[in-house]
Amino acid sequence: MLPMYQYSEELATNVLDIISKLPDYQKRSSMVDQLRRSATSVFANMNEAKSSQSKRDYVHKLSIALKECRESEGWIKLLHRAEIISLTDYENIRGHLRKVGGALYAVIKAMKKKL
Repeated sequence: MLPMYQYSEELATNVLDIISKLPDYQKRSSMVDQLRRSATSVFANMNEAKSSQSKRDYVHKLSIALKECRESEGWIKLLHRAEIISLTDYENIRGHLRKVGGALYAVIKAMKKKL
């Protein structure tokens, strides 16, 4: 498995783990739900890309994953600023997002040159 796929799985798993430890009233927050959805979408779109029908389709699916990665960065920042997520959890997730985002960006850039 390519490292970027492992990174996306680690990202989704860590986000779900961090969210599971929040008090129930915070778990129901729309910001927490948006983070859950965007972070797991990174993982889902990257896995969907494995079955793409063409190089162009592959790049498209990875581009969606990159957008979701960037959205997750925004949500995690807001959750930290709202003191819902600790600095440690923020830095943990941000580190995973940067690994995934960096890998996605590099693959997308290289694939676009081949199109």
